[in-house]
Amino acid sequence: MIVPSHNELPNWVSYLQAFSTPAIAIAGIAIAWGQLRLANNKYESEFYERRLAIYNATRQLIDSLLNKEPHKEPKLYYLALFNKVASEFVFIFNQDVVTYLEEIREKAYQYWLLDNRFSRLYTSDPNYESNMQEERELIAWLEHTSEIMIVKFKPYLAPRRRWRDRIVQFSRRSARKPI
Repeated sequence: MIVPSHNELPNWVSYLQAFSTPAIAIAGIAIAWGQLRLANNKYESEFYERRLAIYNATRQLIDSLLNKEPHKEPKLYYLALFNKVASEFVFIFNQDVVTYLEEIREKAYQYWLLDNRFSRLYTSDPNYESNMQEERELIAWLEHTSEIMIVKFKPYLAPRRRWRDRIVQFSRRSARKPI
């Protein structure tokens, strides 16, 4: 005769033990997935803030050169601020935008030097007309640049669409299509 041992457990407890390991593994995967998404969001947020700082410094530099806003600080302050964030250009933007921002820096320095030199010139100076023409050209370029800047920066500063947004947009688009 077989004597049942006292350590035998009911069947439901055995099943619970068998399914607990995969359940814990699935919970661990879910937590890891959440951590990955959180880290990606933080990474994108930090990148966005760095890009926005460069955009704001560029906008302030152009506005100060064009005197669109009354500034207490001299134009050199905004050139220095722009140079401070300029060290991150190559790491954050593609080569097209980096070249564009370096061109802005070069033109801003030209304008600043010309503006300082021009303030000391008199109308009788033989370089007066050529300096005036050069200043007009730089102002026109800077005004045009302030319009182009939005187009250049928009892909980097526009909010990224999440996969849920894309699914909703796709479902709305497909719902509108006639059969």
